[in-house]
Amino acid sequence: MFALAKSTTNELIAFQFGQMIDPRDATLEVRLEWILEDYDARRDELVLLSPSQTTILLLQQLGNLASDPPQAVTRIKALGFLRSLNTAPNVEAYLDHESRQVVYETILALGRIGAFTSLPKIEPFLESSDHDLKRAAVTALSKATRRPAFAKLEAATASDPQLAEIVRQGKRKMEALEVKNLKLWVDRTLETDEYEDLLPTLEVTGEYLCEVLADTKRELVIRRRALSVLSTMRYAKAGRVIADILQGTGDPHAVELRYLAAVAAGRCKATRAVDPLGDIIKDAQSPLLDAAIQSVGEIRSPKGLTALLSNWSVQGGAQRPAIRLALKRLGKIPGQELLAELLRQGIEWDREFVYFISDGMQLSRRYEEGLLDGELGGGSQEAKRDAVLLLAYLGSASETDKLLPLTSELEDPEIRELAKLAIGRMGSAAK
Repeated sequence: MFALAKSTTNELIAFQFGQMIDPRDATLEVRLEWILEDYDARRDELVLLSPSQTTILLLQQLGNLASDPPQAVTRIKALGFLRSLNTAPNVEAYLDHESRQVVYETILALGRIGAFTSLPKIEPFLESSDHDLKRAAVTALSKATRRPAFAKLEAATASDPQLAEIVRQGKRKMEALEVKNLKLWVDRTLETDEYEDLLPTLEVTGEYLCEVLADTKRELVIRRRALSVLSTMRYAKAGRVIADILQGTGDPHAVELRYLAAVAAGRCKATRAVDPLGDIIKDAQSPLLDAAIQSVGEIRSPKGLTALLSNWSVQGGAQRPAIRLALKRLGKIPGQELLAELLRQGIEWDREFVYFISDGMQLSRRYEEGLLDGELGGGSQEAKRDAVLLLAYLGSASETDKLLPLTSELEDPEIRELAKLAIGRMGSAAK
């Protein structure tokens, strides 16, 4: 069972009944494992974790999984994505790994980390007969910010136009830094496949990336890359531009950018995007439906409630699990904490409505007698606590008998206390 209430002050309150699992409620270890199990799809969620603790866990896991190349590769990729300079010495050790794929990802990770002390250890791969390893080395070494590094690179790639282009791009980025032209460096970085080098710089480049994204005269690939960086790092100031893309007015690339914008709206908490996301949700055939539902939940604006519920019974209810999770995320205030305090102080609860969603995904727009019986009689202590609190304010005097067993000395002390208060309140309300 899950319940969502709206107060007369327009606040949304969630009751979980101890049964809904939100990945963000799990421990760091569990959340990291979920990300790593589906790394390519969920990699961006790493930015939501504690950087220092996550890198420590990844290094520990990498040491234990060194003999398992696929698992080691995933950890090395994650360390490269997080770009913590302190991890470079540990990652370097895998340049000598027997697995070619591990070595390949190690070279790329060291380049992304920006560990210039590692450059001499990567340079031998410029002479590798393995073209992929050589390309990885060229990509990593081209991130150098010193001119002497490019002499070796130009010599090593002179006969390979594709690799020579990577060196040329790296040199152009270095030249932009030499003249201290940050915008030029951003532009030249966005022109490369390694545009995610912008991720750790967002504090100083974010506003300019928003300008790039908003510029409808820019190439689609450049705007897409700018949006990807802003979305990955949850850059809140991008919300206005993201909302404009979803509305699509006068934007020649709106169609191509809308899916990424729908995802980014939630990540960046773009409250201005709630209305266009709501329009997407009301269209059950929209290919953006899943992204829009999730984003409305992440934005956590009460305005998204109507749009989510409008899709509840569409297409046989296929979207109900996603909508239920989104509704839970809309609840900014934990209902059990609010009602427990109100009940103890004898204060009335000013509510506008309460929605109930059963485990069978049935939606009820009002409380009916017996609706909470399952939670009162079994399940977790948290479920009982929520049920007692809601019954105190929604139940009738005829239902007080259901609370009497919960006043027993065998019950949890807090539930026993709340059950007694609930009985008293329900009795008083009936008079």
